[in-house]
Amino acid sequence: MLQLLIGVLPLLMSKCLMYLYHHPDVWYDYATWHAKNGSTDSAIKIFQRAVKALPGSEVLKYAFAELEESVGAIQPAKTIYESLIAENASMSSLAHIQFIRFLRRTEGIEAARKYFLEVRKLPSCTYHVYVAYATMSFCLDKDAKVAQNVFEVGLKRFMQEPGYVLEYADFLCRLNDDRNVRALFERALSLLPPEESVEVWKRFAQFEQIYGDLSSMLKVEQRRKEALSRTSEDVVSSLENTLYDVVSRYNYMDLWPCSSKELDYLSRQEWLAKNMSKKADRSVMLTSGGGSTLDKGTVGVGANAKLLPQSTKVVRPETSRMVIYDPRQMKGPVISATSSGYTKEVDEIFKMLSPPLMSFITNLPAIEGPSPDIDIVLSVLLQSTLPTGHDVGKPSAPVPGPATSDLSGPRNQNGSVRRPPKRKAVERQEEEDAAAAAQSRAMPDIFRLRQIQRSRGGGPAQSGSAAMSSGSMFSGEQSANSSS
Repeated sequence: MLQLLIGVLPLLMSKCLMYLYHHPDVWYDYATWHAKNGSTDSAIKIFQRAVKALPGSEVLKYAFAELEESVGAIQPAKTIYESLIAENASMSSLAHIQFIRFLRRTEGIEAARKYFLEVRKLPSCTYHVYVAYATMSFCLDKDAKVAQNVFEVGLKRFMQEPGYVLEYADFLCRLNDDRNVRALFERALSLLPPEESVEVWKRFAQFEQIYGDLSSMLKVEQRRKEALSRTSEDVVSSLENTLYDVVSRYNYMDLWPCSSKELDYLSRQEWLAKNMSKKADRSVMLTSGGGSTLDKGTVGVGANAKLLPQSTKVVRPETSRMVIYDPRQMKGPVISATSSGYTKEVDEIFKMLSPPLMSFITNLPAIEGPSPDIDIVLSVLLQSTLPTGHDVGKPSAPVPGPATSDLSGPRNQNGSVRRPPKRKAVERQEEEDAAAAAQSRAMPDIFRLRQIQRSRGGGPAQSGSAAMSSGSMFSGEQSANSSS
């Protein structure tokens, strides 16, 4: 069975690629299947076809280079990496990083260092290349001095990048160099704008919680609030100390000094404290208008009133037709057989209905209010008498009403009013009358009459005449019954 599968699967995958030619996962599965079954040459050929079919797929090229490196073909793998770098000259930081790692694995530390010195001079080189080479030197080559020198060189170029500052701070924390960590944070925060320094301030506060004392921790926390308050419209609330700040200082990983409900409540309170004053200030600005002569200091807008946009013409919603949302008052669907606004499916359902049911649906009133109870509707339908198919469209006979002189109904001998019979008894009597009328209108059983004539010994002619006579006799009986 396995040999049969090995023989059939290449044919199946070839047919599959006829339809999924631009799917890289199909090419990868096909190549790795050959590699696992010992046919490395076939896997390499498939990867070559895949790279030609999808020249923009970097992940296929990395997989191809990985296969070449695994079988010891270093030069073909190096050629693939070089093609990746050449094709993405403007955005090739990832290709540079992977090529540096490849050179260290195959040619050694010196080859990787030489290539890094060439790459860092390129204008398209980002801080990721510096971080990757410094981390490789520290973790793999065990050379902390080279790694720190790389970080220092990159800091002159990428001081405005918060991500690079945080990576350098993590490296110094690994070295347990808390003095240089504080110096790094101070240098970065003095140059970064407040909008981009949020994560740096957060990491600085976390660092003081671990390595500092209580006074330094509270001092950094207060400095963080003052610095970030410049980016917030609510200066007062951002400078206040809340219980949420205590929770953020005394949590560790997934351990919290409060329950999840308390944490959710404190988070909501923190959000409300930051947004309530914003809404109040904006409402004051909207009501005052762009050409208002009110003094902004007297209405309580504060020092940040200049940051708010001046309103020109406010388009307010029409609140006269607004209704409080209540699911119990939602309108149900309005069914009308003559309406043309329904979809084709509803029109088809209307065409399939019988004329009596169509007439019943047409006479239903429009639903304006809560949806009706289905059980009550079904009970009413079961107790109602629907017209038959041949009675639809005919004018119904007028129902005789009681005379004006006999409004109270018939009376008994003792003078009391005679009560009408119960509804169930009336319905039962009507059903019996309808069954008797249907039985009286039934046609004669001609087949049974012929069998009786044949059993008496009559011929075909006699049976036919007997049938005619019996038919005439039956018609005579029917006429007699009708006359009576």
